[in-house]
Amino acid sequence: MKRKEKYNNNRGAALISVMIAVTFITIVASALLYMAYMNYTMKAVSVQSKRNFYETEGYLQGVTVKLQDNVANLSSGTTTYLATFKDGADNYDCKKLLALKYPSVAADASSTAASASIEIDGDTITLKRGSGAAYTVAPMNGDPTSKTQVHTFKGVTIVQETPEGLTNNIKTDIVYYVTEDSASADAGGVGEFSMMVDGKLYSSGGGFSFISLYGNNFISDTIEPGEALPDGSTNNTGKTIPGYGAINLTDNDKVNIAGKYCVVYGDIVLNDKSCLTVTNGNLCVYGDIILKGQSTLICSGKIYMVGEALTEYGRTNPTRIIAEDGNLNKHLYPAGLTTQNITIANFNSLASELKYNDNVSGNDGFLFQILEEHGKALTGDNELFPEDITNGCNTSTTKYGMTYGWQVFKDSVGNGSDFDNKLTFAIVPLTVRDTSVNSTILSKSDVTYDTQHGFSLKKIGPEAFKKLNLNSSDPNALNCSISVNVNGTNYNNLNVSAGDFFKDDCDIIVNRILGYAVNGEGGGTPIVLSSLKFENWVKDSE
Repeated sequence: MKRKEKYNNNRGAALISVMIAVTFITIVASALLYMAYMNYTMKAVSVQSKRNFYETEGYLQGVTVKLQDNVANLSSGTTTYLATFKDGADNYDCKKLLALKYPSVAADASSTAASASIEIDGDTITLKRGSGAAYTVAPMNGDPTSKTQVHTFKGVTIVQETPEGLTNNIKTDIVYYVTEDSASADAGGVGEFSMMVDGKLYSSGGGFSFISLYGNNFISDTIEPGEALPDGSTNNTGKTIPGYGAINLTDNDKVNIAGKYCVVYGDIVLNDKSCLTVTNGNLCVYGDIILKGQSTLICSGKIYMVGEALTEYGRTNPTRIIAEDGNLNKHLYPAGLTTQNITIANFNSLASELKYNDNVSGNDGFLFQILEEHGKALTGDNELFPEDITNGCNTSTTKYGMTYGWQVFKDSVGNGSDFDNKLTFAIVPLTVRDTSVNSTILSKSDVTYDTQHGFSLKKIGPEAFKKLNLNSSDPNALNCSISVNVNGTNYNNLNVSAGDFFKDDCDIIVNRILGYAVNGEGGGTPIVLSSLKFENWVKDSE
């Protein structure tokens, strides 16, 4: 029997081994290459995303920095700049915000856009109001006396759409802290006034009357375009010119100017044995000081007068101190008293602020510039508070450790107890009698002082005014109910506060006008210190 032999042939085994190894290496290499490619792609996407994100952040920063520059460069103080971006729904206008950085984005005054877009280098940039969007402003920590206002733009969203199809969103709240201060000695605003009178100050005559004014004062005698002049001719200058008796004293009457600033638009006339003393601060007269009889002008402060003729305002001679008898030193103490000059440019700045130079009647005077125009806070109709009040208002309270209040006078005589520690609106010619009070009187009519024992008028004070100047919607406001008749329609039981009648920047306007009256630079022009921060920052890439 033949024996079987085992077949043993290994040819091809090496080739198979090599093929297996090559396949394995190819798989591993492919996997590594794929992983490297994916890592590269992810890094590229990450880099692009970060680039887009920071570009988007840059757009947001650009808008905010531009906005901050505009706030910091405020010079006029006519309206808080940030508030101009508020629309009618207590929100903010995105088109105006975007237009700050990119002027090619047209934003007219009536714009209330909820979103606005612009294309830059192929990217579409959209600024829009996100969820919960709103514009709010409030004093720091809710303190009504704080000089710092907190402006918050809530829900600001910047959307960037790239040519690659990426979309980046940045959502944030932009918060501005704006602190306003004066570039020079601060006049203190409305609360530092004893009297702010778009009318004359004079005594009732017939005896000895004495009044001391310890706060700032504005007193005016004006002749509007088309009105008659004392000589029977007509004011054809097209301007509201200084009158001829802003302060008029007779008999033995005396007025003591003791505040920091007293501005008189019109002549000061001293008759008989009357006396005007300037014991402190600065008296600025846009007219002449005329000394008659045995009258006396005593000054230990400074008197400012225009050193040139106000030809455009009907004054052909430089305003000056005039003695009717020609013996000036007889009436002056100290003898040889000199005055400080106010330039024409200085005067024109003040006249412009008070709308005395615009050939328009009914819009000029101090009160018109600081009260809400046409009383819109009260009724929305075309009347300027406080005309046509049909019932008075007298309210006070003890808050913040002091008793204070505000009132509207519809009666002709106010005794001291009526308006001590009060912000007082006089809607008819007001007569004040012998007493000593803390009060700031605002009147569109003449004020007469009638006293045999002396009347001392101080001021409500800037801190009290800030608290009284809260809108009636504020829970801390001191409100009362008044009624008003506008164009024959009665509005009854209106819940108002003193703050309903003032413009937001009334103190800035006051300080600036007083600054023009003394140094021509608008001493109350604010320095605006602003800072910003982002809150509730969220990044979202798609």
